[in-house]
Amino acid sequence: MDSACLLNSQRLSCHIMDPDLFKASPKRAQVPPPVKPNRSKTEQIKPELAQVVNDTKTGRSYCKGKLLGKGGFARCYEMTDLANNKMYAVKVIPQSRVSKPHQREKITNEIELHKTLHHKHVVKFSHHFEDQDNIYIFLELCSRKSLAHIWKARHTLTDPEVRYYLRQIISGLKYLHNKGILHRDLKLGVCGTCNEF
Repeated sequence: MDSACLLNSQRLSCHIMDPDLFKASPKRAQVPPPVKPNRSKTEQIKPELAQVVNDTKTGRSYCKGKLLGKGGFARCYEMTDLANNKMYAVKVIPQSRVSKPHQREKITNEIELHKTLHHKHVVKFSHHFEDQDNIYIFLELCSRKSLAHIWKARHTLTDPEVRYYLRQIISGLKYLHNKGILHRDLKLGVCGTCNEF
């Protein structure tokens, strides 16, 4: 028999557990998986982003490429300017996600703040526009994969690689902190690599 320790009202007590307790038994009823709540039709059907997106103010058109990532209320796509073939990482935020004034203000503040950032280890802001469906924030496209892609493929980084990337991350964070900015979403997926190690 195994023993297990349980914390109960800040008292540690040990109980003897029957090892057969967790074995599958034909007598036990199968519990059906929980039923997901029904969502409204607007929540179920998300409009697909068009293959070509047009900025009506400038007349520029952008071709949507691969999905780079997705977060809580935005997706990031690779997009190409059809006039000059310049590629961007474009954060696409559905208008439905910024319908409340405080949500709209948050995005506006993010855009205005990002316009002021100029550091070699912080992704550069290019421009933005919106249409009736989405807000598009155009950022520098890191030509290589994110650290998350590298980690997923190799499950390791060498010591020199760790020093190389960490030095750049710390440099970018120090720049942001000196401007009174906290990143608040730092993870491997947002650490893009722009050149060969």
